Amino acid sequence: MIPIEDYTEVEEFSDSNQHYLLPKRPFRLLIAGASGTGKTNLLLNFIYDYLEFDNLFVCAKDMYEPKYAKLKEKYTMFDGVDFDKILVKYPKKKKIMLELFEKICKKGTFFSSDTKEFITVDDLDPSRKNVVVFDDCMTDKDQKSIEDFFVRGRKKNATIIYLSQSYYREHLLSSEETAII
Repeated sequence: MIPIEDYTEVEEFSDSNQHYLLPKRPFRLLIAGASGTGKTNLLLNFIYDYLEFDNLFVCAKDMYEPKYAKLKEKYTMFDGVDFDKILVKYPKKKKIMLELFEKICKKGTFFSSDTKEFITVDDLDPSRKNVVVFDDCMTDKDQKSIEDFFVRGRKKNATIIYLSQSYYREHLLSSEETAII
């Protein structure tokens, strides 16, 4: 008889907010599909609702795409704001404001449209849950920096997500450990 595991118990997974159907973090994920198939939309659903992370790093060729602009706005809307002053000014909203602060403001974020200006794998803090996203970077001639994330990112506690229009051109993602959607 073949043993069948029961995966209905979410408690098995260490990340309380991470969906139980996602691979155990840190993981590598390739999301491939033609233009207009919802790759970015799927990614944003992961980010907003299913992934637990401390740092979010996004490198996308078109950071001004409305979906990325909204993501960037959400995670940078309190940059430069004195949160203590807000709590003093609105004491009745303290609980809601603190929840918002925990959910958004404590997360480190970095957005770039150029892989040459993007972080390196050595910049990642392994004590934090890192999510690194590459979108539409397959046309970059130098894939070495992206390859470094796939090879060394797991040791830096980094989940790496790569969005592409073509599965067949992504030789750097051919690792057996890369989940493919």
